[in-house]
Amino acid sequence: MKNVIAINGEINHETYLYVAKQLVEILTDNNEQIYVIINSHGGCVDVLFELLDLFESVKERITTFATNNCESSAAYLFLCGTKRIVDPLCKVLFHTVSVREDFFIANVNRLQYILKEVKRKNKKLEWLVKPFNLPRHTWRLLFNEHKNVVFTPEECLQYGLATEVAEIDISINKQKDSD
Repeated sequence: MKNVIAINGEINHETYLYVAKQLVEILTDNNEQIYVIINSHGGCVDVLFELLDLFESVKERITTFATNNCESSAAYLFLCGTKRIVDPLCKVLFHTVSVREDFFIANVNRLQYILKEVKRKNKKLEWLVKPFNLPRHTWRLLFNEHKNVVFTPEECLQYGLATEVAEIDISINKQKDSD
């Protein structure tokens, strides 16, 4: 199937390069719908924001599919589709930005900067989910208490995170994965 971008695995800089290349090829070939298939536990929030910027100019043409796992930055990426289809067996997990403390040593000024950046990025994530009908307690868990929030496909549909629950043809995903 043409016009398919399959995102499997970690969302990182290599993912961005792959998606950008695929998107350029699709856009030079035609003006049709773009299908983004997501199976990821997430990854780098900065790359998420770069991908969202990349898709912004063609967002009316994007249909996103959540398969198997759609977590963390992948869940926010799923929201960029005008049509958002979640597989009946998929879990969709949202959480706010976090920083790994185990791999760096920083002074107070650096820690204050990191905290400021985390807050700024969380505000951007909050803005992404604002248009959806999340219940107040879910919003509080996610953005005030910074908990992981897992949605079933039915809840995704109920709150407007997904526009449809349907099985996704994995052969499309595997075909693009082997390219």
